[in-house]
This record gives sequence, C-alpha cells and structure tokens, in this order.
Amino acid sequence: MSRMSYLVSIFFLCIVFNSCDSGEVEFAAIESSVESHGDTTNGSTPVGDPGGSVDLEVVVSSCADLQVIEQTVKVNFPDPQVTCKWGENGNLEKRDKFLQARIEQNFDLSIPENAVICGLNFYVSDQPYRYDDHFLMTFDDSVMASSYDFGYLLSSEGGILQYDWAKIAGEVWDNSNEGVFCLGAETDGSTCAFPATDTQGVIDLNFNTGLIQKVMALNLGRSSHKLSFITIGDNDEWDCEHSDISFDVDISYVINQ
Repeated sequence: MSRMSYLVSIFFLCIVFNSCDSGEVEFAAIESSVESHGDTTNGSTPVGDPGGSVDLEVVVSSCADLQVIEQTVKVNFPDPQVTCKWGENGNLEKRDKFLQARIEQNFDLSIPENAVICGLNFYVSDQPYRYDDHFLMTFDDSVMASSYDFGYLLSSEGGILQYDWAKIAGEVWDNSNEGVFCLGAETDGSTCAFPATDTQGVIDLNFNTGLIQKVMALNLGRSSHKLSFITIGDNDEWDCEHSDISFDVDISYVINQ
C-alpha cells in the first residue's frame, strides 16, 4: 500500500469508528496606504474552514510525517511591454470603465510530478512596482491576491476563489470594488498591501502554509504547479501592462511514493 492510500484508509477508519478527535499569507507593498479588505469568498465556506476534506487531511498528514524537501526558484513576471490584445483570445474590444481584456503570465514551479507542496515563502526586494489597471495573482488558479473584489464574479472551491476570465470579461468596473484583497486576511492571519491602480509602490509576500495546503487539497492529483499574474484593462494604450516584478520563492514539499 502506498503512503497516500495508507493515510486515506486511516482517515476513513477514524470516521467509521468515531474515535478520532475531530497555516500565513501576506501580499504587501510598504508604500501603499490602502487597507486589506480580507477574504472574498462569494458566500461560500469561509477560507479558514477546510470543510472536513479527506484530501486536506492527506496533505496535512503527508507534510507532517514525510521528509520535507526545500527548493528555491527565481520567479519573474516581466513587463509585457504591450497593451491588451483587444478582441483576441477571449478579450473584448475597448470600453471605458469595463473589464474588457487581460494579459496572463504563468510561471511553472519545477518540482517532481508526485510532489505535494507544503508551503511557499516569498522573498521580494524593495523594487518599485506599478500595474494598469487591475491584477490578480494566483497559485494553481486559486486567487491569492487581487487589486479588485472579484468575489461576486468568480466561483469558489472550499472557500477559495478560482480564476476564470470568462466570468470577468465585460463586467462593469465599479470603483467601489477597488482595494487590497488577499486570501485569508481575516481567517488565517494574512496581511496584504500593495499600490493602488496606476501608482507605484513596493510588494512584500508572505504565505501561510495552511492556506497553501488548502489550495493543494483542491486538486491533489495535479502533476504540475504554477504561479500566475493576470493584468486587466478597459480601454487605453497602457492597459494590461505592469512593471517587471522578480522574487525568490522557497518551496517546501514532500514526495508521495
């Protein structure tokens, strides 16, 4: 029996015999004065509640019991140096004050296919950062931080918003939804701050291992993992651009045989 099968079996035995008693995110820019608005969960299960997930139990147990491997990767999301591709690849034509088009950048985390990620620690230098008009940062399509409240547009799994451009495209840009949003700001001790749209600031990132493990549990069979940066614009020549952003990420993971 594999380690994974053993852990799942033990968990179900606990349920049958009723004999078992029943992580930190920060996305910050030092120069910003915008407060974090906390979770945007679209009325679903709170982010801090794992919902009794068997897969989450497997992830937590694996990270606690197996040998943890650490690896550092250098991540870069370069300035696209182009505006939004209007009317292409699911993008809409220019329209003032609507969420019309986006540029998506992905960075693959090069770790073994059978790895289970236990934590991600981000190290960002004090580099100036600017974006136009809005952005989302995702890990395996789960929204970790954004400059706009997409909670009323996106669906969620286990209380974690899942990025889907088709659900955003063409929606009205409501200024009241602007702000600093990060996964687990109220339930898991996350803190977020970064510059407002089209202003310059500095980013700092710290992620709660418990939140990373909840994201892992959403698709435990996934064989590859990525960080993504999505910039969104409405109608002008600078939209969807952002300044170059680079940082190191320490990945901790275990291998399930």
